[in-house]
Amino acid sequence: TEAGLAISSIIRAAFGKKWGIISGIAFIAQMVAVMTIQVVKGAAITSQITGMPYALGCVVPSVVASLFVFLARPEVVEGANTSLTTMMIGGFALLCVAAVTAGNGNAATVASSTASPFARANWASLLPNTRVTWSIPVLMKLLAW
Repeated sequence: TEAGLAISSIIRAAFGKKWGIISGIAFIAQMVAVMTIQVVKGAAITSQITGMPYALGCVVPSVVASLFVFLARPEVVEGANTSLTTMMIGGFALLCVAAVTAGNGNAATVASSTASPFARANWASLLPNTRVTWSIPVLMKLLAW
């Protein structure tokens, strides 16, 4: 918006209306890509946890989230967003700590590191194939974002 601080308004002020529009369109494209990635990975996780068909796993959480955003008061949505963001950052921090500490330490810790989830993880599932969604773009998008 003109009154708010947005990347497109900054670019428009610095480089003109044409580049402001182009940056706005690029931002929308990025947001659609991020949402698509999240829906796809969320559906894969939902399908694994609940046994729900993949397509239904794409639709149901999206509809529930959309209804919540459109029907709840803005303050409630902002609070939920803050809570979810905190959980996401906390989970990522815990993952980083677990990855760094796995296998570090004394000989007993190193010997037991084969029991670590990181040591026995099926890393092949990160590779693209036709049956499993590809996790790497999700991680890369979150890291880049």
